[in-house]
Amino acid sequence: MGVAERAPGLRAAPCRGAAVGLAALLALGCATASRPEGYDRAAHEARRNLRAPSNASYHRLLHREFAADFRRAVRNCRLEFIETRGATLLYRLGAEGEVLESMVYPESAFSKCVSETADRFALPPPPRADYWLGFFIDDCPLGGGGAQCAQLVP
Repeated sequence: MGVAERAPGLRAAPCRGAAVGLAALLALGCATASRPEGYDRAAHEARRNLRAPSNASYHRLLHREFAADFRRAVRNCRLEFIETRGATLLYRLGAEGEVLESMVYPESAFSKCVSETADRFALPPPPRADYWLGFFIDDCPLGGGGAQCAQLVP
């Protein structure tokens, strides 16, 4: 299953601080990602859906079906792209689990790598149509890069 829509992302900006993570990937250039239009609302809805007791069985099902593959993708992508920043993948689902819209923030080689795995998931029908689902990947607390971070992914 492909993603219906992907919001635009990276914009060049002046360098601040040490060049790590994405900046290293961009040949020591600097970039910041602007949030896609509608991101804050979508992220809020996805978090609300995750916390709602009425949606708990759906999220347990997702965890059972996809958690191992998703963790493996995060680990492999951290290793491949030496990335310590986290990412958020948001999907607006239709009644049958089809992806109607998606957003990734921040856009980077790492988040693209992880989203390529998530985009292949055949998601079950959500509790209702127009349902925002979020995959929230935390920043890695280690400054040593993706290899150390990958060891933290269970």
